[in-house]
Amino acid sequence: MAKKPAAPKPKCLVRGCKEPRRTRGMCEGCYHSALSMVKSGEKTWDDFIKAGEALPPKKAKAPKTALMKRYRKAKPARSR
Repeated sequence: MAKKPAAPKPKCLVRGCKEPRRTRGMCEGCYHSALSMVKSGEKTWDDFIKAGEALPPKKAKAPKTALMKRYRKAKPARSR
């Protein structure tokens, strides 16, 4: 049975960039450049999103500490 060819990786959303996407739809280099502009106040993430050069952030995961609290509550204590 022949292997299926790998699907091409989506490209960076920044115009003219052909690198594969990593974070927020941008390649690593474009993301760091955008992050510098956001930190300096030159642009906001909304500016990049409206221009079609970035994706909105993904929903944040619950911190591990919250997970551990639930785990400890659910797991009965071991008797010695």
